[in-house]
Amino acid sequence: MKLNLLPTGASKGSMAIFGIISCVVLALAGILGAMYMIFFSNGELTKAKERVDTLQPMYAQVKAVSDEANTIMAGSTDFDRNLKLANAMIKHNGDYVALYEDVFGVLPSWFRVTSISAAPANEQYCTVSINGVLQTNQQYADMMLALGRMPGLVQLGRSGFVDTNVRRPGLNETDQIGTPIKPGEDQLPSDPWERFNALTARGATTPSGFQNISGFGSGDINVRGAMTDWSAVTFTMVVARNIQTPDPVATLRAGGAAGAPAGTTPGAPGTPGVPGVPPATGVPPGAGGRGQGVSPDDQVRGSELQEGGSA
Repeated sequence: MKLNLLPTGASKGSMAIFGIISCVVLALAGILGAMYMIFFSNGELTKAKERVDTLQPMYAQVKAVSDEANTIMAGSTDFDRNLKLANAMIKHNGDYVALYEDVFGVLPSWFRVTSISAAPANEQYCTVSINGVLQTNQQYADMMLALGRMPGLVQLGRSGFVDTNVRRPGLNETDQIGTPIKPGEDQLPSDPWERFNALTARGATTPSGFQNISGFGSGDINVRGAMTDWSAVTFTMVVARNIQTPDPVATLRAGGAAGAPAGTTPGAPGTPGVPGVPPATGVPPGAGGRGQGVSPDDQVRGSELQEGGSA
């Protein structure tokens, strides 16, 4: 057994002395740290001032060059505007050519083009109208797939096809076998003698001799139209491409940047978001295929054609 014979105050007195010494040491450390920070900050401030004094002449020289450049640029505003306008006009010379090259790059060989035109709708879209002739409703449908490969196509519409394929009509009292006829023709009787008389009467009313249909055989140099049982059709595309012509008068009067585009062409068929263009009626790709009727006027969007595949 161990006995602690020291009085209680002896241990507490040693702890008080240790605490006083610790406080003195911490105070001295704080004073030294503050003095170091003061001297260090003053040294850095002196270095910064010396650096500013060194760079001040360089700054003055750079500012003088910058002011001189601004003066030269302010005096060459007209030259810069005219140069930009000239470059924009030179660049525009190839806009229509590049557009037509892309269109003819997707046209099939069996489609005969009679005319093609393009017009700007706004700064983002333009409309392309293609007139030509084709023969069957399958070609009419395949043209939609072919034109669907046009780069930047937004919307595609078609019109003008006249279906002249022979069809088997429904049975009636006189025609019990459904003799095939063309659209618009009267049904033929099933009785052989009556059918002979009906065909004879039809032949008597059918034009004969040279008809000069669509300019074929006339000997002139005009564009030939659609032959018999062919159709003159029109395809209208809205393409995401800017083909607006730079307006020199407006650019020079405004005194701003050159190359301001001319006014838009209102009323051109297109897509929602294009001024003067109604929304299109969706038609599945390939509608009016072989053995099916084709609507004379329908439109589809470019995304629908691309999702449906290529020709």
